[in-house]
Amino acid sequence: MPEPRPDFSAHRPEQRRRVRRLMAWTVALASLSAACGPVSESSEAPESTEWTREGLEEQPRLELLRQGVSSSLGYEPGTTPWEEIPYSPPSAPPEVPPPDSPGAALANLVGALGWMDLLGEGVWEQTMRVWAPDSDQAVGVVLQWGLQDDAVAGRDLRAHMVRVEGTWQVERLERRFHCRRQVSEAGACA
Repeated sequence: MPEPRPDFSAHRPEQRRRVRRLMAWTVALASLSAACGPVSESSEAPESTEWTREGLEEQPRLELLRQGVSSSLGYEPGTTPWEEIPYSPPSAPPEVPPPDSPGAALANLVGALGWMDLLGEGVWEQTMRVWAPDSDQAVGVVLQWGLQDDAVAGRDLRAHMVRVEGTWQVERLERRFHCRRQVSEAGACA
């Protein structure tokens, strides 16, 4: 004689709820997967531009700004071209040692120009990067973002540096601006 089967009828409502929840999660995950598109085994992550000449001047916040502006507004945020600016090296106080690295030279420049004083006042963030293709040349950039200005979202400074007798010196300076709305025909933020 077969063994009698246990009576699980009392557990059926709970079991049905569990099955419904499991089905709902399965449908949700399937929908999410379909919305994201198929994952290809050959898809690769974007190549990093860190430690490259191209990555030196990248301002990722500009792309985020562009994505947040509707095309129906009739303008598109942009960046002005680099322009050379006059520069004469400031005389350093005697207690400041001469810069022995391009990073130190860039930091000294930022301090001499008073850019550090703007952080937390008129500038939200500041990033410094240095790219040195060889032991006697370097390019440094200072990227500022979140300016309290209705037309200018950010500004960048690019310093071309050389090493002379073991000391790094700024040879040439350039600047550009990131415009919240657009770059005018005159090349300024409008």
